[in-house]
Amino acid sequence: SFPGGRPIATPAYDKGMLFVGGGYGSYEFIALDAASGSVAWRTTTADDGPTAAVVEDDLVAFNTESCSIIVCKAKTGQVVWQEWLGDPLMSQPAIDKGRLFLAYPTGQRNAQHATPRGHVMLCADLYTGRHVWEREITGDVMTAPVINKDQVFFTCFDGTAFCLDAGTGKVEWREQTDSTAAPLVVDDEVIMPEKRQVHREVEEPVWRRHRHSG
Repeated sequence: SFPGGRPIATPAYDKGMLFVGGGYGSYEFIALDAASGSVAWRTTTADDGPTAAVVEDDLVAFNTESCSIIVCKAKTGQVVWQEWLGDPLMSQPAIDKGRLFLAYPTGQRNAQHATPRGHVMLCADLYTGRHVWEREITGDVMTAPVINKDQVFFTCFDGTAFCLDAGTGKVEWREQTDSTAAPLVVDDEVIMPEKRQVHREVEEPVWRRHRHSG
């Protein structure tokens, strides 16, 4: 059990270990031995609300709700790098081929430059934290970006679905939808659940399919 009795984010599993944050209001992120449940290591974050984690190449990445991305060594919990990005960070990061993808709000880190408030999708080097590219988007991201075949798919809370080139951040296509969740990529199609109005008051899910190439 975790102290505080809070709902916790979905655990991540890799090489016999589970990685899980203590939930909103918590400052704990913990690695467990998956076979025994014993604590392998724990770390205390400077900000609260550790998210669900993602793991690649013996590195575990997660962000706090306010307001940092943190990358640790999966075996020991040693922090490799971390960066304060903005408040709040509401979506989960994604990792692919040594690159980390995460949406964050602008207009706070560069307040002295009068940067307008908005959101960007960030691609950073997983091992160093170096920013590879940033792309302005229309809002915060539902759940997490989805990476498939060097493309980044995600849906913003205003319903705009994006497909970006993972290497450059170039917008390959965007579409205004009524989507209610992160996209699902299957073969050469992107599937997005949408809501539609039925008999005035009732909403039911429908599905939209979009070709990869747009």
